[in-house]
Amino acid sequence: MKKICLILCLFVLSDFVFARSYDLFFHDDGDKGLCVSKNPRGNTRRDRYDIFQCRTSFTNDIRIRVVNPKENKNQRYGFDIVRPIFIIDGIYLGTDTLRTLESFYEETMQFGLTDMLVEFGYTPILVQFSETVRKSLVENSFHFANLLHFVCGNRYFGFPNMQQDGIIVLGVSQGGIIGRYGAYRYDIERNFLEAPIRIYGSLDSPHQGAVMPKGLFHTIDFWSKKGGSADAEAFADLIKGPGASELLLTNEITKESGDTTYEDDLSDSRFLFSEYRKAAEHRNYPSILIAQGQLKGISDVHPSKYYELDRIAKKGGVVLGRAQSEMSTAEQIDSKQIAFNRVYKFNDMDAKKKVSSQNAFDFVQGSTYPFSQKIYESLRNGFKDAMPENMKQSLPFGSSTKISINTSWEDDTLFQKNSTFIPTVSAMDLYCNNDFSIRRNCAFTEKYTDVSFENPGARSSATAMFAVDPTHPRFYEPTNGRHIELPVHSSGEVDTNVLLGMQVDIWRFMCEVAKYDYDFEKSAFRNENLTGVFNPYGSCMDLSNMPEAIRNAGLVKTRKFAYARYDYNTSATEMNEAVSFDVPAGWHKVALIDNGSNVSFNGNFVVDISAYSSKSSWMKAELLLLKSKSGSGQLQLQEVDVPVDGNMHTLKWPIDFAEDVSTHYRWFRLVLNSDGGHVTILNPRFERQAYDREQPETLIDKFIYPNTNVLARPWQESTVLSPYADELGTGLRADFNAIGSAFYLDFNEKKNLEKYARMKVSYWPGTCQGTSLYFDSYKKGQYSLKGGTADGLFVSKEIPLSSVIDTTITPQNKFSASRLVFQSTLSTEVCIINQVFF
Repeated sequence: MKKICLILCLFVLSDFVFARSYDLFFHDDGDKGLCVSKNPRGNTRRDRYDIFQCRTSFTNDIRIRVVNPKENKNQRYGFDIVRPIFIIDGIYLGTDTLRTLESFYEETMQFGLTDMLVEFGYTPILVQFSETVRKSLVENSFHFANLLHFVCGNRYFGFPNMQQDGIIVLGVSQGGIIGRYGAYRYDIERNFLEAPIRIYGSLDSPHQGAVMPKGLFHTIDFWSKKGGSADAEAFADLIKGPGASELLLTNEITKESGDTTYEDDLSDSRFLFSEYRKAAEHRNYPSILIAQGQLKGISDVHPSKYYELDRIAKKGGVVLGRAQSEMSTAEQIDSKQIAFNRVYKFNDMDAKKKVSSQNAFDFVQGSTYPFSQKIYESLRNGFKDAMPENMKQSLPFGSSTKISINTSWEDDTLFQKNSTFIPTVSAMDLYCNNDFSIRRNCAFTEKYTDVSFENPGARSSATAMFAVDPTHPRFYEPTNGRHIELPVHSSGEVDTNVLLGMQVDIWRFMCEVAKYDYDFEKSAFRNENLTGVFNPYGSCMDLSNMPEAIRNAGLVKTRKFAYARYDYNTSATEMNEAVSFDVPAGWHKVALIDNGSNVSFNGNFVVDISAYSSKSSWMKAELLLLKSKSGSGQLQLQEVDVPVDGNMHTLKWPIDFAEDVSTHYRWFRLVLNSDGGHVTILNPRFERQAYDREQPETLIDKFIYPNTNVLARPWQESTVLSPYADELGTGLRADFNAIGSAFYLDFNEKKNLEKYARMKVSYWPGTCQGTSLYFDSYKKGQYSLKGGTADGLFVSKEIPLSSVIDTTITPQNKFSASRLVFQSTLSTEVCIINQVFF
């Protein structure tokens, strides 16, 4: 593997403090080793030495912007990256300006993409290549692979949890091709200490090639070689560069006569259909491919002609000069004129060329680009410059006299500005009849009903792939939308449909990311920032599941609390961003927080917590909702685990029950249960939730106890649990040594109990007479075990679930619960349980 030469060019601070970013410039410097400087001139002797050693780095191969990384003053550059998402820029076909990191960043900000990812706990890293046209896809892919190797082992910034966090790659347009092949090369070469690739995604990337109007190739060829158009020459150089030509299905062919023609090449010898397939079929991590083209089964309705341009210069009825250009399209089965170009000078030259051909892909289903408008405007300006209004021409033989020439447009009409750029089936990498769809008629006829987006199986190399279907806001537009279209126009106006469409594309990708992040065994997101925001069971086609952070273009609706007091740090208040304290072993109330008003329906209570303990790695957190500061009307929410590793973790409790219930509560009580430890609480807040939670998974096993998957946990030290056995059998003994002492049977997550109507509890005779039970926090539904009936050797009590489950606070107001609580109403009580079952 080549080593990478790095130059840290500058530190960039954005307009708001939370988005500090760092720009880094890389050069793949062969075997010279790694060198670094904080600016390209070198302010110190060490800097100057590094620059001398790495002077070729001024022509960088790749540059990145690290947005809002985690501060770490122990690192040379002062930051760590956490859950990095590499967002790779696409091809740049401009001939007049340079593409910069700042321009890429500004475009992502139009959708709030980087802010959104930061809110979700990721470090966005914008990636841009200095040469997207003149360097091949393979060369830039290797640069990207080397960048990933560098990120996993360098002495400038940290990647402390690389094995757990891994790397996510999201490529835009051409960036998706480079990112996919580069991630594959990195993955097959990486050592076991380097970060794994977690997910690869692309946004409208041409996995089976891109298209341009075939008439455009011939038009550019004519005006660059015979018409003397500098713009045409520049654009001809661009599309002939390997970074572009390797993507475009139409290739230049030189005949024996020396003439140039252009034909579609979809052969297996091409990179996209050969070597690139190794990356496409690589199954070490999921791939999510987003297409921005519609999938209606029909091509866009369009005129047969793109434009007509015909400008002449005349004197006395004699045509002294003419410039003509016409560009048309043809159907799949037709062969007709697709380009006619002519430049004429009286008694000097008359160069013209007419091209007839089939033009299969001009309007195949896919995202579009204004190719014809670009060439129309360029040629129109050139024709007008060559034959301006009020044109004067010098007489021959050295005369200084000039005569006026009449100039006018014979034809000047733009009929159709857009044509297909990225075919939908290409961006989805869709297969048809065991072949690439772009090579089959189904590229034109494939419909959204013909494929399964979230589970395409053998129809695509992707784990999930999406197109513009009826759930997408741009499906009912009469034509396909533009490729990577920006919502903010030059006038400052926002095209809301474009914005909504891009938000849906981002949502579908992040929805799939969240699904793969979710640990179904532990019923928890590995990235705790996704909790309460993404629904791991929901469909990524259902827009009702879209989080507020995406709907609001990165602006998350969060609110700080008006009042906070901390039981183990009495000097701390809501004015302290971070509060640290030592908490003893056992259940302890650690914070009291005032919402400032009644708790809003459909939101999350969120707090960041770090904990460290030398005694154990066990800690639980619980949130209580209170009607008053004194603690009346307590509503107890589900326990969550607190990792005791010294790192900051985000905990969330959804407030997703009925609105008329939640508005009765105003105060929050945070409770910790552990073996003791040092705790830091940071930034308690309330945020809007994204979706109404669906019913949880059904509890299959009708036995709650005994059940190895259901654990018995004491609530406080006054409750002692122990196994019990005598001549009657075995069971669980609870010694309650104070009024209100309790234990609970923990399902580890909320379970759907809808298939059951009643529950039966069997216990030893003479016990449990002062014990009541209820599910979750429904103390009003306490059901006494006293007065049970004889049931063989034991006493049993049947309990209707409607009495012990508060359905006003459960998802969809149906039976569900996360734990069954047993609580004593006496100061001393023994309850020995034999069985609990439905």
